[in-house]
Amino acid sequence: MPNAPFPNPIIADFYRFAVLLTGQIARAEEVMADTLVKSESDLPQIRNECNRRAWFVSRIRESCGVADGQNAPAPRLLRGAGDVEPVEILEIEAYLVAQRFHQLPEPGRSALALFYLDTFTNEEIAKLLRMTEEELAATLADARLRLRRLLRGAHS
Repeated sequence: MPNAPFPNPIIADFYRFAVLLTGQIARAEEVMADTLVKSESDLPQIRNECNRRAWFVSRIRESCGVADGQNAPAPRLLRGAGDVEPVEILEIEAYLVAQRFHQLPEPGRSALALFYLDTFTNEEIAKLLRMTEEELAATLADARLRLRRLLRGAHS
């Protein structure tokens, strides 16, 4: 379906974006469901690729509560206490990264999430977040430094 309004790769990219912003898979799924429902009413406005991507970023940030600087509740492990199987180590490490990523303040968290999606250019990210490219560069550098510090603290 080459003319589908929302090709699967776009949905997958924005789902990953929602996971990074919320730190919770269930919450990211709720955000995506809500965003897709909203997209139906705004479909005429988001026909072209550029508008569609900007629309998605904006709606996902709003649904996650980060557009106004709020943070969603911190993610939690759902498993009870007990032994961890070796095959689960990667899942736990990914959880720890998501939890630390989730602690980054806005707009750094959104900027870094969009940057690591590898879907947008720096110019596009700056426009989506309503900042200059210089501000974006400084924001990304600060967010990376904060994330490194948070991750170092997780291993202490």
